[in-house]
Amino acid sequence: MNLPQGKILSPQQATIMQRLVDGMVVKEIAMAMGLAASTVRQHIRKAKKKLGASTQDRAVALAVAQGEVVVIMNQDEKSVE
Repeated sequence: MNLPQGKILSPQQATIMQRLVDGMVVKEIAMAMGLAASTVRQHIRKAKKKLGASTQDRAVALAVAQGEVVVIMNQDEKSVE
Protein backbone atom coordinates (compact mmCIF):
# COMPACT_ATOMS: atom_id res chain seq x y z
CA MET A 1 0.00 0.00 0.00
CA ASN A 2 1.36 3.38 -1.00
CA LEU A 3 0.22 5.99 1.53
CA PRO A 4 1.13 9.68 1.40
CA GLN A 5 3.80 10.80 3.87
CA GLY A 6 3.02 13.28 6.64
CA LYS A 7 -0.30 14.27 8.11
CA ILE A 8 -3.03 14.90 5.57
CA LEU A 9 -6.07 15.24 7.82
CA SER A 10 -6.98 18.53 9.44
CA PRO A 11 -6.79 18.55 13.25
CA GLN A 12 -10.60 18.41 13.43
CA GLN A 13 -10.77 15.49 10.99
CA ALA A 14 -8.06 13.65 12.91
CA THR A 15 -9.91 14.19 16.19
CA ILE A 16 -13.11 12.82 14.71
CA MET A 17 -11.33 9.82 13.21
CA GLN A 18 -9.65 9.17 16.56
CA ARG A 19 -13.03 9.20 18.28
CA LEU A 20 -14.35 6.74 15.70
CA VAL A 21 -11.37 4.49 16.47
CA ASP A 22 -12.25 4.82 20.14
CA GLY A 23 -15.74 3.46 19.40
CA MET A 24 -17.82 6.62 19.44
CA VAL A 25 -20.67 7.15 16.99
CA VAL A 26 -21.45 10.36 15.10
CA LYS A 27 -24.01 11.66 17.62
CA GLU A 28 -21.61 11.07 20.53
CA ILE A 29 -18.77 12.80 18.69
CA ALA A 30 -21.01 15.74 17.85
CA MET A 31 -22.08 16.17 21.47
CA ALA A 32 -18.53 15.81 22.79
CA MET A 33 -17.16 18.36 20.32
CA GLY A 34 -20.09 20.77 20.42
CA LEU A 35 -20.85 20.26 16.73
CA ALA A 36 -23.91 19.31 14.74
CA ALA A 37 -24.02 15.67 13.65
CA SER A 38 -24.16 16.89 10.04
CA THR A 39 -20.87 18.76 10.58
CA VAL A 40 -19.23 15.62 11.95
CA ARG A 41 -20.48 13.64 8.92
CA GLN A 42 -19.09 16.35 6.63
CA HIS A 43 -15.65 16.06 8.29
CA ILE A 44 -15.82 12.28 7.86
CA ARG A 45 -16.67 12.67 4.15
CA LYS A 46 -13.72 15.03 3.65
CA ALA A 47 -11.40 12.68 5.54
CA LYS A 48 -12.59 9.75 3.39
CA LYS A 49 -11.81 11.74 0.25
CA LYS A 50 -8.34 12.77 1.49
CA LEU A 51 -7.55 9.17 2.44
CA GLY A 52 -8.96 7.72 -0.78
CA ALA A 53 -11.49 5.59 1.09
CA SER A 54 -14.95 4.65 -0.09
CA THR A 55 -16.31 3.77 3.35
CA GLN A 56 -15.99 5.15 6.85
CA ASP A 57 -14.48 1.89 8.11
CA ARG A 58 -11.85 1.96 5.35
CA ALA A 59 -11.04 5.59 6.18
CA VAL A 60 -10.53 4.68 9.83
CA ALA A 61 -8.27 1.77 8.86
CA LEU A 62 -6.21 3.98 6.54
CA ALA A 63 -5.97 6.72 9.18
CA VAL A 64 -4.57 4.16 11.63
CA ALA A 65 -2.19 2.68 9.03
CA GLN A 66 -0.91 6.14 8.15
CA GLY A 67 -0.40 7.18 11.75
CA GLU A 68 -3.07 9.89 11.68
CA VAL A 69 -4.69 8.19 14.70
CA VAL A 70 -3.69 5.46 17.14
CA VAL A 71 -5.37 2.37 18.51
CA ILE A 72 -4.93 1.89 22.23
CA MET A 73 -6.20 -1.40 23.58
CA ASN A 74 -7.26 -1.58 27.19
CA GLN A 75 -6.37 -4.58 29.36
CA ASP A 76 -9.76 -6.24 28.72
CA GLU A 77 -9.28 -6.15 24.93
CA LYS A 78 -5.81 -7.69 24.89
CA SER A 79 -5.78 -11.30 23.78
CA VAL A 80 -4.91 -13.95 26.31
CA GLU A 81 -3.28 -17.28 25.68
